Amino acid sequence: KPHWGFYTWPKEFKVYASPLNQDWSNREYSQFTPLEQSIIGIFKDTEFLQKFASLYSLEDEKEDKEFDAVHFSLFNRIFRTFNDYLLDNFIAILDPLLVDNKESSQRLAAEITAGIICGSKLWKFEKREKVLKLLIPRMETTLLEVPQENEKYWGTCIATICGSCEPRQIGWLIELLFQLINKPTDISSQIKTRIYLLQSALNEFEWLIPFEWKRLANYCIKLTDNTFQNVRQRAGSCLATCAFFYHKDAFYYPELDEKFKYLKIVQVIDEINGKLEPLWNEAINSIQSQNNNNNKNNDSSIKHVDSTSVLLNGKDEFKKEKLHFLTLISFLYSLKSMYGTHLDTSSMKLLPLFTHYANDKTDEELQASCITHIVQNMGLSIISNDQINVLFEVCQTIQEKGSWKAKITLLRFLQVFVFTNLFILRAKNGTFDFLKSLLLKLLVDGRFEVREASAETLSGLVRAGIISVDEQLVKSAETLASSPKQSIERHSGVLALASIVLAFPYSVPSFLPKVLMHLCKHATEPQPIYGTVKRALSEFKRTHQDEWHEHKLEFTEDQLQILTDLIVSPTYYV
Repeated sequence: KPHWGFYTWPKEFKVYASPLNQDWSNREYSQFTPLEQSIIGIFKDTEFLQKFASLYSLEDEKEDKEFDAVHFSLFNRIFRTFNDYLLDNFIAILDPLLVDNKESSQRLAAEITAGIICGSKLWKFEKREKVLKLLIPRMETTLLEVPQENEKYWGTCIATICGSCEPRQIGWLIELLFQLINKPTDISSQIKTRIYLLQSALNEFEWLIPFEWKRLANYCIKLTDNTFQNVRQRAGSCLATCAFFYHKDAFYYPELDEKFKYLKIVQVIDEINGKLEPLWNEAINSIQSQNNNNNKNNDSSIKHVDSTSVLLNGKDEFKKEKLHFLTLISFLYSLKSMYGTHLDTSSMKLLPLFTHYANDKTDEELQASCITHIVQNMGLSIISNDQINVLFEVCQTIQEKGSWKAKITLLRFLQVFVFTNLFILRAKNGTFDFLKSLLLKLLVDGRFEVREASAETLSGLVRAGIISVDEQLVKSAETLASSPKQSIERHSGVLALASIVLAFPYSVPSFLPKVLMHLCKHATEPQPIYGTVKRALSEFKRTHQDEWHEHKLEFTEDQLQILTDLIVSPTYYV
């Protein structure tokens, strides 16, 4: 019961008496009842035991069998009741099962092994030592090369053992598993399986073993740049489990050694992030170069390379760093599955890296992982009130220094994130003002695609009532639209006006006629302003035509005439 002692104790806490006082589990043969003696005699019959093993290891092609808890319970009770009188007999049938890689044989071997270890936990020292001398070399040989299809049986076996025994009773098993992961091998499935087995063991002790969790974390950190995906994913999952038990309000004795304190999430992120410096530098250099080009060329056609990575002789210069990054993503994904919708502050600060490499077409795995993490993990996460400013600072960094593709990715993230955290954002003053300010800054970006994405986001937030259309917003849009012709600001203003119009597809608020009239002034201007106005007016006509007999009452005669001339006139569409 690992939950006891984490923050409280029960009024009455019962534990097993020491093996010296466990007379029933250490009986002599003469102390068994006649029925028990007859059962021992049956199991000592070699022919019967072989048939017994054959029956319990039958293959069933129609069913994918799991580790059988009922079988385990039987073996556990056999050894708890009859102590070591049947040990040699079961070891005799265990040996051929261990060397047979068939799933049914390995499953039964795992069930017997778990039964022997759990059933012997109350035996006296001499008998317990005998068990360990028999099992340790056999388990070491078997677990060294567990086939992929048999991994689940041994993982459940080890978890069952650790869940049934006190940590100090099976320290030998933990040390054995640590020795296994340190044995050299180049086979990825073996590395992954060994980590999985150790993780299965430590999971059962939860918060009780911070030192062992740190040992496992130190090993997994070395695997973050492993070239095999299955190894990286397992390492990321393990690191998440290692850091799961940290609590910010946990009390530590001042003299407690650092190695006995829980691993923090921020420590794992900082450790891996420290290896990503070339990726940060590559992103920043790419950003500065791209933004300089945009500023020089304004909105003229700019030569752009889709890849954000440097390729040398057909090889990715930052392949090693990207492997570290992929493991970090796996770590964060596993954390989310444990913490639910909580978003850690340290992971927020990685958003610029995610938005940048979500557009890296030279590495499909990294690109897909970044996109998924941004939208599904970060976008759907719940933040606390004190995290809002941190996130907005990160968003501002991307707005100021991000590449145009990173800015578009940021906008896609905000579209999801704002709705997820709507009530939290509303509770803090100034958040929507900052959001509106951020969108207006992105509206005047040097890249056409960023301006369009920003206008789309602004329209969606206005339509949802998150950003209100006040006099200040309309005035800001009109001021931008009145900028000198052929300027980025002028197009930005037209986009802002269009986004307000598109935010009300089935109604005509009192301010909308004025916005429409200002938008109509730009109907004859060259591209891209012309295209923006045309799309906005066409969409306005489509969404309002069914109830136009009511909507037109909001317009004056002059306004209706201007609107009719633009929407109906055939020359407008030439």
